[in-house]
Amino acid sequence: MGKWDLPQADLPISEESAEKAVKELIAYYHVDVANIPDAKDRRAVEASLNSLQGAYRAGRIENIREGSVLKVKQHLQDPPGEMRELVYGKMLGKHKRASDGYEQNDRYARIYAILGSLSGNPPEVLEALSKVDCDVAEALGLVFLLG
Repeated sequence: MGKWDLPQADLPISEESAEKAVKELIAYYHVDVANIPDAKDRRAVEASLNSLQGAYRAGRIENIREGSVLKVKQHLQDPPGEMRELVYGKMLGKHKRASDGYEQNDRYARIYAILGSLSGNPPEVLEALSKVDCDVAEALGLVFLLG
């Protein structure tokens, strides 16, 4: 453990199982990290995937299979009101289109639009999440955006 590492409680999911969950997610969405041409962008995606691995380990997110459909359930750590979890459904064209009208480089606006559409919530609901929940949602959103 490094000097500035946050202490890790007993995490409910092993590192290997969490890595497998991330790989299942990126395989499902065909996110080919090795073929991202810009090295800086590739490192940013890898950092998000590492963050997702930690979220899976901590039980903050889980993959749910419904037949051939992969959904992701986010268990909110600091929920705004009564909402305790968000379930992000299968990405369809209508979900991708939810990010239309936003500047190409406005990644966060596009991510929140997609997350809102996938979860059946307006983007404002996701924008009301606390930092700990936003961090997980944004890392997931990047996968959805790339998929």
